[in-house]
Amino acid sequence: MSKIQLVLAGDKDCLGIVWRSLRQCITNFIVFCFVMCVTSAISFADEEAILTSKINEENTQLRTWFKLREQNEPVVQFSVGLGYRNDNIKWSVANDSVDIASELNWNETGISQLLLGATVFLDKHWFLKGGFATGVVVSGNNRDSDYAGSNRTQEFSRSDSKSGGATWDYTIAFGPRLDRFELSNEVTFYISPMIGYSYNQQDLTIFDGEQKIPFSVPLTGLNNHYDARWMGPWFGFEILLVMYNQMSLVARTEIHSAEFSAQANWNLRNDFMHPVSFEHDATGAGLVNSISLFYNVSRNFLINSRLGYQTWNAQTGEELTYFSSGVVEKRELKRIEWDSMSISFGALYQF
Repeated sequence: MSKIQLVLAGDKDCLGIVWRSLRQCITNFIVFCFVMCVTSAISFADEEAILTSKINEENTQLRTWFKLREQNEPVVQFSVGLGYRNDNIKWSVANDSVDIASELNWNETGISQLLLGATVFLDKHWFLKGGFATGVVVSGNNRDSDYAGSNRTQEFSRSDSKSGGATWDYTIAFGPRLDRFELSNEVTFYISPMIGYSYNQQDLTIFDGEQKIPFSVPLTGLNNHYDARWMGPWFGFEILLVMYNQMSLVARTEIHSAEFSAQANWNLRNDFMHPVSFEHDATGAGLVNSISLFYNVSRNFLINSRLGYQTWNAQTGEELTYFSSGVVEKRELKRIEWDSMSISFGALYQF
């Protein structure tokens, strides 16, 4: 073999060594990249599993919190409603010789009302309730009769008129809610005794009148005012029946002790003083009943309807009549009667 051939053979061996070394490096780099990819994928999967577990745990806690929140009673409730009330009011007075000398009747007094209410639960059992209503008289009539004989005989004066005016009613109550009674899995029963205080105001007007007895003649310019107040403490109870966590029935009864007072201005009577022609004072009592139906639109929002009936009376009072001459005449206020029926629809928000 020649010298040149030996050199070429040596070069080929060197090139083979270099190629084999380069191929091994490429193979090792590919293997390294593959291992790194697999390791990264496993690490990412582990991190994703940990994150998913953490999210599920947080969601579970969130669901648990919402569940506990659903089980807790609301702390505050606000309500608003619109309603219609129909009142009948009657009073009579006596003099020395006649048991009923004068009598006034407000009949079918229709009142459009706005009602507001609030309840605050002071803790798990105790609550404070408040209510307010204001109304405008939209219809009604009045009859004023005077008698010369006992037992409403010898009527010598009668006038018929229309009624107007406004009303305001306030009440506040405090009491405990006793532990609930479960009548079944779907029906829960509560009872709440209460004590409270109420104030009821009726500012009534008499207008557009006509004298009927002893002769028929329009009472031009008639604008009489009779402003009455009933106020005093009361006690009662409220029954709450919760059905299927969707509907509630509330029945409420209140027994009132009331001080009655009133001032009147008979504007066409020139022999009377103005603006106070006479005053009434008496002690009375009242019974107020209502039943309400609530429907849960959501946990916080409810709609409701309510029916109410109340009856009040006062006896053994006095009337002081103020004459323009300066004379003050005292007469017996025989009886004041007030009964009322109402219906309303509204909404309640609780949180």
